[in-house]
Amino acid sequence: MRYADEVAVGLSLACLVHCLVLPMFIVLAPWVFPVFLANEGFHIAMLAVAVPVSALGIGYGFRVHRDMRLVALAALGLLLMVLGVLQETETLERGLTVVGVACVAAAHTLNWQWRRRG
Repeated sequence: MRYADEVAVGLSLACLVHCLVLPMFIVLAPWVFPVFLANEGFHIAMLAVAVPVSALGIGYGFRVHRDMRLVALAALGLLLMVLGVLQETETLERGLTVVGVACVAAAHTLNWQWRRRG
């Protein structure tokens, strides 16, 4: 998939906005956002999209640049996101998810740049 990196970065940004902005909406105006965004099923569904899109994008770029560091960075990020979904504590869940998403976004950004160079 040629545009998997771009899609993955967009999804990562959407996830960061969700993780960082949603709590402000909850405190300030709970009626502003749909209930499903706070549901655990939403996080699992987003993870189910992130894993294959990331695998496609990183895999496509890896065939060009052959740098395992990006594969490792993306895998670390996805692992942190999975661990975040499994947490009982909201703070720990959010922290793991934000760091994981940042790793995945960085891996896709570098993958996109290195793929264009290669």
